[in-house]
Amino acid sequence: MVSLFDDAQALAWIARRKSLESFMMPTALLEGDPGALVARDGSLATLVRIDGSRSLMGGEELERFVAIASGRWNAWLARPGHALHAVLERAPGPAPVARAVAPQERAARERGLDLDDLLEERVRHHGRFAAGEILVVACWTRPSLLSRAEAARDRRHFRDLLKDWPARPGEAQCAEAPYRSLVARHEAMVASFADAAGEAGLVVRVMPSAAAGRLIRRFVNGPEAAAPGWRPVTPPAQGGPAPPLAPQLLTAEPETGQGGLAIGARRYAALDMILGPRRSRPFRDLVRGIAGAGLPLRFSLLLEGGGLDSPAVRAARVAASFTAFSSDDSRAFGHALGELAAHRADGGAVVRLRLTVLTWTAREADAGELARRRSRLQQVFEGWGEPVATPLVGDLLEAFAGTVPGFACGGTAAPALAPLGEALALLPVCRPAALPGSRVDHLFRSPDGRLLPFSFDSGGDYGFDLIYGMPGRGKSVLMNTLALAFALHGAHETLPMNAVIDIGPSSAGLVSLVREALPPGRRHEAGVFRLAMSADHAINPFDTQPGCREPLPAERAFLVNLLGLMLTPAGAAGVPDGLREIVAPVIAAAYRLRDDRVAGAEPRAYSRGRDAEVDDALARLGPRLPAEPLWWDVADALLERGDTAAARRAQRYAVPVMTDLLAAVRQPAIAELAAGASVAATGEPVIDAFSRIVAGLAEAWPILFHPTAFDLGALRVAAVDLAEVAPSGSDEADRQTAAVYLLARHALTRDWWISAEPAASFAPARRAWHAARLKAVREAPKRLCFDEFHRVAHVPAVLAQVERDVREARKLRVTVTLASQRVEDFPPALVELANRIWVLGAGGKRSEIETLSSIFQLTDTLREAVRHQLTGPAADGSPALLLAADAGGRLEQLVVNSPGPLELWALTTSPVDAGLRDRVARSLGQREARRRLARAFPGGSARRRVAAETADRLELGEARSERAVVDSLAAEIVRDGTPRRMP
Repeated sequence: MVSLFDDAQALAWIARRKSLESFMMPTALLEGDPGALVARDGSLATLVRIDGSRSLMGGEELERFVAIASGRWNAWLARPGHALHAVLERAPGPAPVARAVAPQERAARERGLDLDDLLEERVRHHGRFAAGEILVVACWTRPSLLSRAEAARDRRHFRDLLKDWPARPGEAQCAEAPYRSLVARHEAMVASFADAAGEAGLVVRVMPSAAAGRLIRRFVNGPEAAAPGWRPVTPPAQGGPAPPLAPQLLTAEPETGQGGLAIGARRYAALDMILGPRRSRPFRDLVRGIAGAGLPLRFSLLLEGGGLDSPAVRAARVAASFTAFSSDDSRAFGHALGELAAHRADGGAVVRLRLTVLTWTAREADAGELARRRSRLQQVFEGWGEPVATPLVGDLLEAFAGTVPGFACGGTAAPALAPLGEALALLPVCRPAALPGSRVDHLFRSPDGRLLPFSFDSGGDYGFDLIYGMPGRGKSVLMNTLALAFALHGAHETLPMNAVIDIGPSSAGLVSLVREALPPGRRHEAGVFRLAMSADHAINPFDTQPGCREPLPAERAFLVNLLGLMLTPAGAAGVPDGLREIVAPVIAAAYRLRDDRVAGAEPRAYSRGRDAEVDDALARLGPRLPAEPLWWDVADALLERGDTAAARRAQRYAVPVMTDLLAAVRQPAIAELAAGASVAATGEPVIDAFSRIVAGLAEAWPILFHPTAFDLGALRVAAVDLAEVAPSGSDEADRQTAAVYLLARHALTRDWWISAEPAASFAPARRAWHAARLKAVREAPKRLCFDEFHRVAHVPAVLAQVERDVREARKLRVTVTLASQRVEDFPPALVELANRIWVLGAGGKRSEIETLSSIFQLTDTLREAVRHQLTGPAADGSPALLLAADAGGRLEQLVVNSPGPLELWALTTSPVDAGLRDRVARSLGQREARRRLARAFPGGSARRRVAAETADRLELGEARSERAVVDSLAAEIVRDGTPRRMP
């Protein structure tokens, strides 16, 4: 029997309702955990945001999800009272891309980077391929779950609560649920849903009621109606009314007519499913068809418990039994109902499901376009397992209301019956989860177009990336993409520190891009350096912090590692016995030898004319110096006067250099330590062997044996090209390459690895200055990238240094990246430490795929993706398999990197393309060069044109080199804006 209160509430609702509002069920938003929406009939609903699956979902993964979900949800969907309403909205085009790119635009402005042309292109370019997606499941708990006694008791309690209620029914939100007995059951149902989804590998988030209200407002009125900062007014926790909910959520009055349903900026058309799929097809096949058709989509699937218990089904069963003797359809219907009844008798739940799909156009578009989209949607939908759909939905407004999660629990689609497992297989849960992270540093997408924002802050303030890719699979472009993304990472006004060690000019385009994007007065913050094996490019590994006579612990550990590499014979596995024991003592002796505070030491005397910048600083500042000053005296005086740059230069001549080891090893303390010892392999006395090796390397590796000449200054984005100093082809060449890798790492990142050093390391007068300086370095985001890592991957000294860096990276906010062409170059220890692994393909080789599977523990679904989908760069981007780890576990996604023509020309690593870009840029500047090249060659490369023209000229008998062709193309682009057409 309906209470007088229920009558009054219903009458008030009917009296004041509007067209769309008449279908709106929520009347109040209740705060709590979980947040809930209270419907006008007393039902409770909670919205759960499903970000997608953490793993690629093939048939095996979908079966696992269905098995887990069926086991956990079977009990509460076996009878009426609970419902799940899953809604996926997919919107292609530039609008969702623009929202995702906006954080990058803000970061660029904060850092003073003028990247407008590239970021605007991202919106246009990604808008051609990408789509924003939202998947939400509304969990409903209905009053029909209660017994008559429970419902009556709850109604009495609610009437008593409302005796002093200041507002009339329907005119305000109430902070209490009419059926309080539903609350605990609803919370248990929501928890069960979230737990099962998480166990199945889905990323889920139970939405607070205010966020749920904002999302409903977005689904009803369009994305422009729900700004991120907007939130509905909810009832206060202590009770009392709040403004009505409907006016807050419904901001646009709908218009219906032959042209569809217009709400906000959109005009909708709907299809209802009237016959379920004949064949089971994964949901990704539907999305692939939708993406290929370029259609926006809202997919709405409502599952209600107790499907066989509705009066309509019971009546249909009776009718079927009476007409079965004369109708084949009735016999088939009765047989189907019998199978469903048997399924329920075996303990399986049978659910009632309704499926509706929407598409839309812009409101101002003509009705013909909407009709064409609806027709195309029907073709794609009915090709997905052969369901049958109809555009004759009856009340289009009711159909639309039924596709808004938490807004209504019904719809116009004819209900169908299915075992729970078969119904769950239709849920759109196979969508890829977004990449972990709270910011948007770069945009990837799934192969079928879902936007996948990427951030470096996944799992904390650091990351360790391994990038594996055979030549031609997009490795260099991906690395430059990530480097540019890091330049936009973090919430700092200064540029993050970004260091790349490479063999070749792969990073030159990136650094040039950043350099030109900076204001003229800050372009010294980005630079590329090509090292040569000469004293003019020397990097002294014995350099210390300003004013310090000794290295800090991190610096000393690096020196031990580097010297150990130098003492290791080419091709050997480690430092020979005998030599290993004296490495650390000799290093300490070298510092004592040049320390002006140590009695009997030999500190170096200042020599005017050695460094003009130091001489000028002394003349300008006029510090008092001893009659015969030491370099330490000069460095200290300049540091005290505040000229840090000149002080650092002076200190280069005060600290030890590698040749000082020859004197240090013969100090009495070292001689006593090594007395009688010999190298096990050769029998040579230890001190003699040490001196011979160091003296020999002084001739071969001059870059290591002179005061530092390689000055990074205030660089924050730096790339070092080791092509001239990193040979290959022999064990000795590999040893030299490993040494220069370590040396470049030291020069670029020496200050990064200093954490909480003891205060005694610094002079008391300078401790505060050092603390502030090093604190700024520690707090800045930092990234160190080793490209071509296969060149040094099997050198123990390099592996030991990298592993040490990786283990300390997290606390020091350092991201480390290793890139190699061979997957075997990543030893198990580094694979285990990596929290992001990028796989760019295996070339179709079964043995390579088996190796990948073994190292990275790939499932069968991932193996198939590697074999068939990692095919290298194409017109719509370059695919990669990303294996990431964060607090939620492992994430496995196929992502596509899709830089546009401007970005491709800015970041190209091809010698031909880079040469053409640089020639045009010398005349027009980098930005205009990118613009003209992108217009002339929108694919991001002119290599085919250069190769074809070179071949044609040779056939005509013209001895024209590739370089001459590039020169000619550059001249034409500078002069005419585009090259002439080939004959």
